[in-house]
This record gives sequence, structure tokens and C-alpha cells, in this order.
Amino acid sequence: MTDELHRRVHEDGENITAEDWMAFYQLYPSVEGRKLSISPWNMATSNGHLWELWNGTPFDEDGIERDRLAMCLVTSMGLRRFVELLPEPSRVALRRVLDETEEPEKAPG
Repeated sequence: MTDELHRRVHEDGENITAEDWMAFYQLYPSVEGRKLSISPWNMATSNGHLWELWNGTPFDEDGIERDRLAMCLVTSMGLRRFVELLPEPSRVALRRVLDETEEPEKAPG
């Protein structure tokens, strides 16, 4: 693997955020899932591919590797499947979070 993101992680020691991972590979969760290639998968599945739990947080305490993997998996399965897997209380909570994060409409000026 010789892409820029690989260099940033393995040569520069940078811990790439989920946002950077999605932007670099142009992989964003959408309604339907999509196939992944090996480079984005390897970048998403934790530095060193170690599956550890740190004080209740997968991979490392900062949550960066957890977030990358979560976005990789949701991109692969699609948002529709992700929501189908959620129990109703989680769907209600997700609706609430989405409502809270929507930008208010701007009044015509």
C-alpha cells in the first residue's frame, strides 16, 4: 500500500480521523452499501489491526480508530441496513440526534 494516507499513518505516525479517511477515499455512507477496496479497509481497521478495548473504548482511548472502522462498516452496509439493525429505541434516539443537528432554515433576506 503506497497511497498518501498510508504514508501519513505509517511513516509520519499520524492518527487519521474518520472524516479524513472518508474524504481521502471519497467513501461516504449512503442509503445503499458499496464495495470497498483493500486500501481503505486496511486504513479503517485500526493501526496494526489490533482489536483491543481501552477503558471501554475499542482500539484506543481517543476513539479515532473506532470511528474510522464505524464509518467503513456503515459505508459498506449502507444507511438503510444500519437503521434496519437498530432497535426502535435507538431509532428514536437517532431521529432526535438528527433533528438536533439539522441547520435551521435561513429566512429570506
